[in-house]
Amino acid sequence: MFRKNTRLLILVLCAVFIKVFSLFPFAVEQYYSNGLYPYIAGLQRVLLGWIPFSVGDLFYGAAGIWLIAQLVKVIKRIKSRETSIP
Repeated sequence: MFRKNTRLLILVLCAVFIKVFSLFPFAVEQYYSNGLYPYIAGLQRVLLGWIPFSVGDLFYGAAGIWLIAQLVKVIKRIKSRETSIP
């Protein structure tokens, strides 16, 4: 329970930090656009630039397949409960 609450708290704090940071466009330009982002983009280019398609599309596809599988499981559970009722 503590770990779950800690994760949620960290996510909320990150969201609040990003929201507050976005209110200062000069800081975003200086620290993110001209500071951190070029390193992130360079790392992604080195790691994933050799792949001839978008890796993000793979993530979307995997998420779609997972959602469909979960939907099928839910439908099976619902059907099994309906048939078990006399």
